[in-house]
Formats: sequence, C-alpha cells, structure tokens
Amino acid sequence: MNIKQTVTDALQDVSSIKQEVKELATIRGELLRVEATEYTAHLKKKVAELVGLLLTGFFFLCVLIVSAIGALGTWIKGFLPTEWQDYSWQLVAISVSLIFLLVVLILLAKLKKKPADRFFSHSLQELQNDSVWLKTLTDKEKKS
Repeated sequence: MNIKQTVTDALQDVSSIKQEVKELATIRGELLRVEATEYTAHLKKKVAELVGLLLTGFFFLCVLIVSAIGALGTWIKGFLPTEWQDYSWQLVAISVSLIFLLVVLILLAKLKKKPADRFFSHSLQELQNDSVWLKTLTDKEKKS
C-alpha cells in the first residue's frame, strides 16, 4: 500500500466521521429544542399559576375581610357574652384570616408540585449513549 492511498483513505474516514458527528449534533440540537419547548410551556403554566395565586389571594383577602367583618361582626354580637360583644368584629376578622390562610396553603402546595416527567431526560440519556458510543469508537481505533 502506498502512502498516498493511505492518506486519501484516512482523509475519507475523517470526512465520514465529521459528517456523522455533524448529523448527530443536528439531531441532538433538535431534541434539545423540543424539550426546551416543553420546559418553556411548563414554566409559562407555573408563572400563570403564580400570577393567579397572587391576584386571587389579594382580591380574596380584600373582599372577604371587608364584607365578612361587617356582616358577621354584627350578626355574631348577639351570640357572644356581654364582655365579648365589643370584640365581635375582631373575632370575625381572625376567623376570616384563618380561612384565607387555608386557601393560600392549598394554592402554594399546588404551585410547588413537581412535574411527573423529568425535563431533558431524553437529551441526558442520549448524551450518555453518545459517550458510550464515542468510547467504543476510540477503543476500536486504539486496537487498530
């Protein structure tokens, strides 16, 4: 075998490997794009839930406290002992606040809920497979 033929064959092998790596990188990039799109949709949903939580919590607190304290404070006065009747609105305000706290805790638990699937799991698995493939390829070249 002459040197010129060996160099030509080696250059063809390098060109072939270069093309395969280029195709592999393109495929991996597409997989990352798809998973990033899914992750973006998840983040948008969480941001919407957070905004909803904040707005709902604020307006719920305002409306509930204003209306409930006035109405229930007057109503509950008749059921309280005489020494407690001056504090009827405070008792109602505490009760309403406890109900509000329960709603906030439920919404926070929903916001903290983790997704069922791990994000970028396919890309991570493919990168691990690529690592094994490259190691196998390198080992084969060393044996040759």
